[in-house]
Amino acid sequence: MKKVFVGPDGIRSGWRLLMFLAIVIGLIIALQNIAVRLPHVGDTVAAIYKGSFGPLDGLINEGIFVCAMLVAMWAMTKIERRPMGDYGWRPRSPGAAHRLGVGFMFGVLLVAAMYVLQWAEHVYSFGTWAIPPRTAVAGGMAWAAVCLLVGIFEEGTFRGYVQFTLAKGIGFWPAAVLISVGFGFIHLFDSNYTLLGVGGPAIFGLLFAFCLWRTGDLWLAIGIHMAVDFSELFIFAPAHSFPSSLHLLTAELHGPAWLTGWTIGPEASINGYLVLALAFVIVWAGTRDQKRQELTG
Repeated sequence: MKKVFVGPDGIRSGWRLLMFLAIVIGLIIALQNIAVRLPHVGDTVAAIYKGSFGPLDGLINEGIFVCAMLVAMWAMTKIERRPMGDYGWRPRSPGAAHRLGVGFMFGVLLVAAMYVLQWAEHVYSFGTWAIPPRTAVAGGMAWAAVCLLVGIFEEGTFRGYVQFTLAKGIGFWPAAVLISVGFGFIHLFDSNYTLLGVGGPAIFGLLFAFCLWRTGDLWLAIGIHMAVDFSELFIFAPAHSFPSSLHLLTAELHGPAWLTGWTIGPEASINGYLVLALAFVIVWAGTRDQKRQELTG
């Protein structure tokens, strides 16, 4: 019976993965239940589940997610007797802040390219400014902070601990494919998603894993992830596409979902697939291969 749970390196990867996810999910539920009962905070947290929300709502909710992930990761470091940096946080080469910044700029360009293609096909219009400059600056900074937390949570969870642990059992790329495809199919629980739309999150997951493979750490992937969410949520997306209370442009979509991605985002369209294919080539050309044995299992 012991062999089912314990291998040559201690607790087997699958069980450690389940322990981590159980701690994360349990903490998120507990912290959200506490937050909704706090004065002036409860309504803000609840707003996220009522259709439209703003930066403050996102900061509180994503802050809960990040706290839960970090506590769970810290707990696993004690069980596994390894530093947290092993889960992708420790830079494998100098310049983590640089990779984060470059990733952000690259992510904005990726999304912009998707919408420019749609504009050229006459299925998207940029419109005009939806908010005054002062509101745009303040709102943009707030949404950037929210999207940074999203990137830290999702990359730290999926390309950090989950990728590291699963790769120990089945290898880096089998783990990356399994995580990315699974993450894509999770989106089918959202009634807005179709099978075509599932491919967008899955390919983005593979791109983030490729960034980890090439650089050896999470920082480039976090920067791209942050920028993609920021660009789609705040800069380019039509108001009906994302449940945000603050949009920079009065943009509109005019075409079919296979060209626009409709309410999911441009990555769920043919245009998105073309741009993402090019993104792999650019990441490969622009990075030095810093992978280590820890990544390959």
